[in-house]
Amino acid sequence: TIMVTYGGLLSLLMDPHDHTGDRCAQILVAILIVMIGLQQDLGLGKIQYLIWFDYFNIVQIAILLIALAETMWVHRLVQRGEDGKAATTDRVLLLLLTLGVYPVVLA
Repeated sequence: TIMVTYGGLLSLLMDPHDHTGDRCAQILVAILIVMIGLQQDLGLGKIQYLIWFDYFNIVQIAILLIALAETMWVHRLVQRGEDGKAATTDRVLLLLLTLGVYPVVLA
């Protein structure tokens, strides 16, 4: 699921002027794949509480939701004509999420 999450985060490399729908779709597909991972049976029987694997997947979904919100925000900035601010926001959050927040969460 780590590769799926990075695949969703790498959609932020797409240009926000042309590919906003593709970016959102790729992030949403990554969220759906991680959610399928939440439903898999680990062979532990019935457990009434969350285990580390559940927390791990929930954090991955949260990171992808942050990326989705960032994509929508950048799209809004592009529609307003604030291209410089949109490009800066997009690159800063791309680097922050892929090289900062997500690796720290994995550790």
